[in-house]
Amino acid sequence: MCLQGVCSPLSRQGRYAEAGEILRRFLDTRRKVLGPEHLDTLRTLLRLGSNLRDQERLGEAELLLRETLDISRRALGLESVGTIELMAALRETLARSRKFEESNALAIKQLAASDRVFGKHHPSTITSRIRYGDSLLNQGRLADAQPLLRGGLEAHRRVSGSQHIETAFALDNLAALLTETGNLDKSEALLREALPIFNANLRPDAPPLLRTTTSLADILTRQGKLDEAEPLARTAAAELARVEGKGTLSTQRARETLAQLLIARKDFAAAEAMLLESHHDVAESKPAGTRAERAAMKQLIALYEAWQAAEPGKDAQGQNLWRNKLEALGPQTQP
Repeated sequence: MCLQGVCSPLSRQGRYAEAGEILRRFLDTRRKVLGPEHLDTLRTLLRLGSNLRDQERLGEAELLLRETLDISRRALGLESVGTIELMAALRETLARSRKFEESNALAIKQLAASDRVFGKHHPSTITSRIRYGDSLLNQGRLADAQPLLRGGLEAHRRVSGSQHIETAFALDNLAALLTETGNLDKSEALLREALPIFNANLRPDAPPLLRTTTSLADILTRQGKLDEAEPLARTAAAELARVEGKGTLSTQRARETLAQLLIARKDFAAAEAMLLESHHDVAESKPAGTRAERAAMKQLIALYEAWQAAEPGKDAQGQNLWRNKLEALGPQTQP
């Protein structure tokens, strides 16, 4: 059985727990047969760490990847392929945990090593640059992110091909940057280019496809194209909840996108129901006070503000209730 051939498709379908169980079985066998420092054992540990990250079990993922990186550096060397891959996986995990200072420093080291070992134009090096650019975007460093994301897309088009799935991911990343800078028309064009590539390479319910569908629905809602946006938003929200789970960040974002569309239609009651359900599911699945829970509360406050503006005197209590709950959380201590 091919580990990559089994687990990668499961992960792309959002079946992370199932993929994780298979990885653990492979890991036990490889430790016994090959030993704890063999490249295949270390790569299985890398995939398991990435799987934990995909399940948003960031603390466990970070610990496992740190331990595995230490073993790889000692057993394989500082610039082995396995060590470079582990550096990339740990960098992404740290960025997801918003440990940006450490993740940025690691990204610079990993990219320099990748340039030397793989070459600047290797697909792995290109993808690493794009992921670093995406991390910088999430930090609000748009000017620093732009050359990495633009250059990465151009490089994947040239090296991997215009219809390759990595090109679709690069299109999605650059679209996110353009959305942040207010270039909605250009962002829409990139997302429309990415979606057929995802459709050709993935199942209809694959999370990457559904996340890009969410992004397009968001752009269309902002542009006032509500009739086109609504079926996209409803599909993404329902399918991500089914495939990934109700408390994941992707599901939360899809539900918030649908809620914004409902607010634009002045269907405030339906938006309220959607956002209350989203907050409940996030609060149930994560420690109190996470960034995701705070975001869910802010969405509810914004809803009640919009509702009150449209219908003066409506739900002032709801707005105050959620403001008080948000303030009661105190300083953020969870990622």
